[in-house]
Amino acid sequence: MSALGQEGIEARIRMASVLTPEEVERLAELTQALEEASRTDPSIKIASLKRVTKEAEELIENLEVLASCLDETQIAASRDKAEDVADKATVAEASAALLAGMELPDLGGTVWKQLWDAARTYSRSSAYPEHAFPHVDGDARCVLCQQILGQEAKRRMESLEIHVHDKAQQELKTARAETVTAFELVQRKVTAAVQNLVPSAELADLSQELSFSKAIAPVSTAAKARLDFMQRLVATPSEFQRPLADDAEWDVPSIVASFQTAIADWDLQMSGLAELCDEEGQAKLRKEHRTLQDREVLAANLNPVLAENRRQTDLRKLKAAITTTKRNAVTQQHGKLSQQLVTETLREIFNDELQQLGAGRLQVSISRAGSANAASTFKLTFDGVDAKNALGEVFSEGECRIISLARFLTELRYSKSKAAIVMDDPVSSLDHKYRAKVAKRLAIEALERQVVVFTHDIAFLEQLNHHAPHTGADIEYRVLENTSAGAGTYSGTLPPYGANLSKRLGYIRNHLQQNEKYWDNKADKEWREASETLVREMRKAWERAIEEVLFNDAVTRFERAVQTNRVRTVTVDDSDWTAIENAMTELSRLGPHDEPQEAQDEPPSPADIKALIQDLEDWKSGVAQKRKATDKRRPKVTAKI
Repeated sequence: MSALGQEGIEARIRMASVLTPEEVERLAELTQALEEASRTDPSIKIASLKRVTKEAEELIENLEVLASCLDETQIAASRDKAEDVADKATVAEASAALLAGMELPDLGGTVWKQLWDAARTYSRSSAYPEHAFPHVDGDARCVLCQQILGQEAKRRMESLEIHVHDKAQQELKTARAETVTAFELVQRKVTAAVQNLVPSAELADLSQELSFSKAIAPVSTAAKARLDFMQRLVATPSEFQRPLADDAEWDVPSIVASFQTAIADWDLQMSGLAELCDEEGQAKLRKEHRTLQDREVLAANLNPVLAENRRQTDLRKLKAAITTTKRNAVTQQHGKLSQQLVTETLREIFNDELQQLGAGRLQVSISRAGSANAASTFKLTFDGVDAKNALGEVFSEGECRIISLARFLTELRYSKSKAAIVMDDPVSSLDHKYRAKVAKRLAIEALERQVVVFTHDIAFLEQLNHHAPHTGADIEYRVLENTSAGAGTYSGTLPPYGANLSKRLGYIRNHLQQNEKYWDNKADKEWREASETLVREMRKAWERAIEEVLFNDAVTRFERAVQTNRVRTVTVDDSDWTAIENAMTELSRLGPHDEPQEAQDEPPSPADIKALIQDLEDWKSGVAQKRKATDKRRPKVTAKI
């Protein structure tokens, strides 16, 4: 804590005294859980929560059955079936009207059809083989009674033949049977689901403060009313336009969502109670509880604590001053040791840092300036050159900066401290060669300590992105921007232009997820603007993919050097060209263009954007497989000495 200084310590104390809303809620949960654990066995509560969770899941299944059988889609489907049956009944009635005036019973029945079929066979084979049945032209006779057919008899013969071949009745019968069968299936499912929509007393007690438990009974009533409505449509298809009675209690989706939220809460409760079932877990929770309680007490007594901290700090300073009062002898001995040991060590470290930063050719060295007050001081001088000028008068601004970085890194290595370092635009005034060396050196330093770098230089960011993985250092990004909220606003996400392909695709997916609501809500203007941004970013992602994936980072836009060793696994075939050409053509088609409103295409849907992302992912995977095969196929070249 002393390394933070007085202001840093007070800031830490003030920070510890502030509990977030989540921490306040957590403290209340821990207090309640520990009190309950002292009164009852947590395993009993866990068993109860498991039972009601299982019951709630079964209730959700039954509610989802009702939703699938009785929602507006199914009601509309029932209306359509009833309308179809009504239409077929009308057609069948019209067909039956052809037989109006026939006096004998069972006309059109099975026995009569056998007679009619025999008459047809006789007419076609023997009586009138050259005429279609029934033959009623001229003096044609009835094939059954041999009488000459009059006008009325001719009309009836033709009507009877039409009736025999008419399928209207059969289609009506089939439609009615299908409608009845479909309804009976729905009826069985709904009846079984309604019978199971009865919460147990345990579930009702546990969720008595939750309104969704009480809403189940009205849903059962509404389900029965909807089933009765569907049954009426089956019985009376002609009433297919009959309106469905208002059933405001039919709110199955919100009840299901409420149950799911409750199940998630119960799972969290069981997780917390499980820790209370063993001594180690209980000890861990008690420690967390004590920490939060202590911070709560600190918040209530912040001013006295800060005053005591200042008093203790003043005491430490006074003691330190006393111990350093006599220092003449110490200073003399310290100077001798510094000259013999420290100076040479610092010089070696400094020279090594210059080499790592690509500045080994600069004739500068570090040497001891003197000793005072038991401390040695050092300075930078020209190495092997008798010059009276200051370093800043000889070296350029960039060279002075690289020398300063080498000196700073030398102090870090010599001090053995692992404290974090913060650097503000460390490559300002440096050319691309020094910039690359600094990025690599900071990536190496990040293995020893936390390195915080502020920079506006995207090229430098790219080099950090490149070197960090190769050194094994983890790299994280924090973005500060000037927005309407003010300067230095934290956005939390890396802009896509500073990210590799994987992070760019992640950015596109996040942007799609945030704006998909515009598509769902049919907000055409907002979705068109969002889709145009997504298409532009996909174009940039493909351009980055050509550099990073296809050419294996052999040539990168922010690096002057060409990594020829990475060309060894590069292979480009017609499928790559086709994939890139098709993707860029499609993105050009989808992209924003300055054209008349009536000529604009519909913007791509979220599904279209997801398909474009998947195409790029698939192509990337395919290139990776080809690279592995190429690596095995191409021999490694060994230098000859």
